[in-house]
Amino acid sequence: MVRPLLGFSREEILKYAQSNTIEWREDRSNATDNYVRNHLRHHAIPSWEMAQPSLLSGFAKTQEYLQQTAALLKVYGVQLRQQFQFPIDSLMEPSGVGIDLVKLEAHSEPNAVLYVLLKEYGFTAWEDVYNLRFAQAGKQIFSQTHRLLRDRTRLEVYPVTNRTTEIYQWSSIQELVKGDFGTLKATEVQELEMLSKHEIIVDANMLTFPLSIRKWKEGDFFYPLGMKGKKKLSKYFKDEKLSLVNKEQLWLLCNANEIVWIIDYRADDRFKMQPTSKRLLKITHTHEIH
Repeated sequence: MVRPLLGFSREEILKYAQSNTIEWREDRSNATDNYVRNHLRHHAIPSWEMAQPSLLSGFAKTQEYLQQTAALLKVYGVQLRQQFQFPIDSLMEPSGVGIDLVKLEAHSEPNAVLYVLLKEYGFTAWEDVYNLRFAQAGKQIFSQTHRLLRDRTRLEVYPVTNRTTEIYQWSSIQELVKGDFGTLKATEVQELEMLSKHEIIVDANMLTFPLSIRKWKEGDFFYPLGMKGKKKLSKYFKDEKLSLVNKEQLWLLCNANEIVWIIDYRADDRFKMQPTSKRLLKITHTHEIH
């Protein structure tokens, strides 16, 4: 938006138009006091100018100083983001940014820093935002587009997304299954091999297709690979220090009602390769979303 006459007073513009015989159109609303801006123009500003003739030029100077301050603050804001913000490693979308609370509390003006860091995310309830520094882990605040989460040692900002409740069915070994979780594929192998965290090897004869891929729910439990006995997923998440967002991003591969794999985290001991296993299946997860 270009406003070339913004730096001139009404009197200057009228004088120029009259001296150069330029016609103009007067908006009828300018004559009413129905708008606050018109009331100020008609009543308040003339009285101020009588007491202080340089009022408008003073306003112009103040506006110039504010623009300079805003430009300086923009540069300083970049430095603050470099100092306090960092990307959050995430296996799935959406990715977020973290704000180091230890560094923040060491600053002389932590609330001012928070305002600079978070204003672009649409937050308006600033007292709630500032109080989040002292809240319990797990408490969160929402704007129209983002949510701010209190974690143990940091604040986390994520885009707002709708959490899916969809359950995907994996019909057969030969099929690639795709969804919001990414892609899963199965390959028969002959022996145990080195694996990444995105892969597991299971006893194929322990699986009964179709398998399902779903989000976790309260009460879910599994038998962690390499351990004896079962463990609630909520306890496992706490031990792994997973944030609320991390937990929401998790997907489970299930054989009927039994968890085979907390995808990309931990396999279930009940489906592992045994000395007597005749068929081994390598299951691979990729993060390409479909």
